[in-house]
Amino acid sequence: MVPPASNIATDHGGGMYDFASISVTLTNCTFSGNNASSGGGMYNYHYGNPTVTGCTFENNTGTQWGGGIRCSSSNPTLTDTVVCGNDPDQIVGGWTDGGNNTIEETCIGACCFGFADCDENVLVSDCTGDWLGGGSTCAECQYGACCYTDGSCMVGALEECDAGGGTYSGNGIDCAAVNCPQPGACCLETDCSIISEPGCLQLGGVFFGEDTACDQISCEDDIVIVAQDGSGDFDSIQEAIDAADDGDAVLVMPGHYFENITFLGKAIVVQSAAPTSPELTIIDGGGTSNNTVVFAANEDEYSILNGFVITGGNSPLDGGGIYCISSPTIRNCIISGNHADENGGGLYITGNPTFDTCIIHGNDADGLGNGMYISSSTANIIDCMFGASSSGIGEAVYAYGSGAHFSGTTLDVGFGTESGATLNLCSTTWTNSNIENCNSGLIITNSIADQFLGCTFSDNAANYGGGIYCEGGVTGVPVLDECIFDNNTASQDGGGIYCTAGSSPAITGCTITSNSAAWGGGISCDTNSSPTITDCTISDNTATYGGGIYCYNNCNPTIS
Repeated sequence: MVPPASNIATDHGGGMYDFASISVTLTNCTFSGNNASSGGGMYNYHYGNPTVTGCTFENNTGTQWGGGIRCSSSNPTLTDTVVCGNDPDQIVGGWTDGGNNTIEETCIGACCFGFADCDENVLVSDCTGDWLGGGSTCAECQYGACCYTDGSCMVGALEECDAGGGTYSGNGIDCAAVNCPQPGACCLETDCSIISEPGCLQLGGVFFGEDTACDQISCEDDIVIVAQDGSGDFDSIQEAIDAADDGDAVLVMPGHYFENITFLGKAIVVQSAAPTSPELTIIDGGGTSNNTVVFAANEDEYSILNGFVITGGNSPLDGGGIYCISSPTIRNCIISGNHADENGGGLYITGNPTFDTCIIHGNDADGLGNGMYISSSTANIIDCMFGASSSGIGEAVYAYGSGAHFSGTTLDVGFGTESGATLNLCSTTWTNSNIENCNSGLIITNSIADQFLGCTFSDNAANYGGGIYCEGGVTGVPVLDECIFDNNTASQDGGGIYCTAGSSPAITGCTITSNSAAWGGGISCDTNSSPTITDCTISDNTATYGGGIYCYNNCNPTIS
């Protein structure tokens, strides 16, 4: 139907007048810019009860009332219809809501086309995607990857993901960037089901690991209970581990367990009874000269620690909280209150473990890496958070010679009082992570291709490189792709990014805004550094010299 637009009626029904017509059907029509004394878009009178589906009534005017629709002695049915921006009102009179209608004062809002594609300030009739309502913004365009309990991934709306019992990974995130938990054997009392770990834990079950099968275990025989009150099979976690065979599960009742544990190379699950509330079940090394948890006997991904607070480690060497030189899986744990005389106050890693949904904070080391020391490792760090050390000094993460991958990880260590890098990295990959509220920023030294993909650096402060500090280069260059640098501060150079001593990062598609420094509010580069800056937005940064970019001392950036 040709849309009724800019029509005028001196009395009723600028776009359409429906008088006593009981079976009018309007489908996918647009009424725009029409004018009348009453019912600028449409006037329904005396049993004029049209069925209106998928139509839009926008920017119509009724000089008396009913700018959009006026109903008098009538009752139209509206379904999937938008009525917006009409003057002086949208609908006057009775009508039946058939569902999914949008009644708004303005017709300007965000138009969402699904995954990672949205336009703002779009007229509803011009939106060829999903119009989000008058005054809406693209922040409300919530499409992204959803992981379902069968291990599959689909891109869809947040509401669809929640309705299907899935786990939403965030707006604009594609399935290719998400490692959905895969299904495995889940014991629900004496019954076994094949579902993913989040689904298993939500039902209160014990998960035996991805790709495990129900015919490999017995839910009646392969689970041993640890309880301090003597009601279980054991009252010590280590005693239960000692007695367990590969494929068994150790289910630990809530309590404060003063002991140091080692997995002894066994492919077993050690899980608290409340894994999503780890604060209820504590493994406390008691401050003795030892690691609280040890993985040092070729453990693999089927050696699983799930749902504990790990504290009280006090190692004379490395890894106060967890010492790991193998490849286990650690989930839903809080690693806090640990110390190492050498490296890795919270975690010491030279194996290839997976840490998923863990919190690491309040640890310290006399050497490197208060929170984590990682070397010669391809560890996966997923959806974890690193907080401040107990002293507020030194690195939250020290990674060297590592192919570790950090995804969905947040660093929020607060503003310390003394120097020390929040991150000191070499050859790591970070995706969709946040680095915020950090003192002395993020330091990349002699990078072997560190990569930051879709990360946010915000509200950090340092003398040099408020957001990130890049120094030197060996066989590769740091990659900063589709990252955001916002509201970072440097007292000297590089509020957002500082490049020096031959460092030449590839900075592509980044937004660098509202940062400040004495030299180079957005970016400062010096001493033979030659960054490549492509398709970036550098705006609203401030400095004494070079508000956006400051270059000196044989610095040769390429900007396009």
